[in-house]
Amino acid sequence: MSLDLGTKAIELASRLGASYADIRIGEVYDKRTQVRNGSVSMAQAIRTCGFGVRVLVDGAWGFAGSIDLKNDEGGNRKRWSRYLEQAQG
Repeated sequence: MSLDLGTKAIELASRLGASYADIRIGEVYDKRTQVRNGSVSMAQAIRTCGFGVRVLVDGAWGFAGSIDLKNDEGGNRKRWSRYLEQAQG
């Protein structure tokens, strides 16, 4: 999914007018354990994914990031349009 999302994001940025775009997709695993009075009272394993995008539009840099990795072309198009508008000023 990450490669597909990255490819679509770069292609969409280009179609929307960015002369340059890159995307970084990351995944973090976090383990938490809480001990009270010598006994484990809580144990969690948490996985968080997200991405950051840089675009260059008309000589201005823009950056956006999210933890929403839905592979939704329509939603991504609206979101990218907003990101690119913000980059333009």
